Amino acid sequence: MTTTFFEQEIATAELLAPPKPKDLEGTGLAPDTLASLILKVLHGGESTGMRLADNVSVPYSILEPLVEKLRLEALVEVKSLLDDSAKVEIEAIAVV
Repeated sequence: MTTTFFEQEIATAELLAPPKPKDLEGTGLAPDTLASLILKVLHGGESTGMRLADNVSVPYSILEPLVEKLRLEALVEVKSLLDDSAKVEIEAIAVV
């Protein structure tokens, strides 16, 4: 069976791509580092949970507890929460 160039490229990409992390430890990042990345992304303006996850390249299920911690610390504001937690609208709060 012969494979096409396209099929070979897909197979190579799958080999080179790291596995998607399933938990915070799987990211290899400290919670504070990931929280800093969240704030850096939100510094550019409000975002949804899905967009935030795309920008940080980490599933929102991993980011959600960190967003909640940042909310409790009054560093971000959750503007609206829809049925799906990944559709939450988040905005960084300016700290003076």
